[in-house]
Amino acid sequence: MDINGILITIDNEISNLQQARALLTGSSGPAGSSAPAGKQRGRPKGSVSKSGKAPAKVASKTPKRTMSEEGKQRISAAQKARWAAQKKSVKAAGKKASSTKKATKKTVAKPEVATA
Repeated sequence: MDINGILITIDNEISNLQQARALLTGSSGPAGSSAPAGKQRGRPKGSVSKSGKAPAKVASKTPKRTMSEEGKQRISAAQKARWAAQKKSVKAAGKKASSTKKATKKTVAKPEVATA
C-alpha cells in the first residue's frame, strides 16, 4: 500500500469514529463538543441579576492627575536628603572599618636545614 492509500484509510476510520461518537452522545455539533449545538454554558448575556437591580454603570474614567511644581520639589528634596543620609552612613562605616582593620604582613619562618 502506498502512503496516499494509508491516509485515505485513516481518514475513513476517523469519519466512522466521529459518526459513532455523535450517535452515542446525541450531539450533532462538531467533534469533541459535549454540549448540544447552539447551547452555551453560563448566564446569558444581558440578563439581569436575581435581585432585579439594573447592572451597575461603569464608572467614568477619572482625569489624569498632575503634580504641582512645589510638590515635585518637596519630593526631590526629601529623596536627596535620603541619599545624603545613606551616603553619610556608608562613609562612616567605611572609615570605621578601615581604622580598625590594619594590614599586617605575615612572616613565615623558613625551616633550617640541618647539615650532617
